[in-house]
Amino acid sequence: MRSFNVRTLVLAVCAGIAVAASGSSADAQSKRPQPHYVVLHEHTFIPFSRQIESWDVVDGNTVLIRTIYNRWYRATTDRVCASELRSATRIALIDRGGGGSIDTGARIRVDGVSCSLSSIDEIENPYRHVAQR
Repeated sequence: MRSFNVRTLVLAVCAGIAVAASGSSADAQSKRPQPHYVVLHEHTFIPFSRQIESWDVVDGNTVLIRTIYNRWYRATTDRVCASELRSATRIALIDRGGGGSIDTGARIRVDGVSCSLSSIDEIENPYRHVAQR
């Protein structure tokens, strides 16, 4: 039985469009400066998956997520999904209860590989500090 729901499929399509628009390829990631993290709230959740506007892969187990309200979250997977995440053009965030919120225990699905989220922290814009250096 598949655990995809309409929200998950829409999110995967929207995330794929956002990545295509942002040019998030392996070459672009290698040239991009590393983000700077200032944690606002540890071990939090994203209230509604439909609020997710874009995402950015930082490394093999870290994905930055930005909502439509310009809130940033750092999601960390429970295992390294490096090869799948680095080449991802689409991801699916799958909530664990069907309520639409993304929290610890939700999953990221990339190219048939599913990784559970071990933590989600709300952070400041991770690229704001990089630009000021």
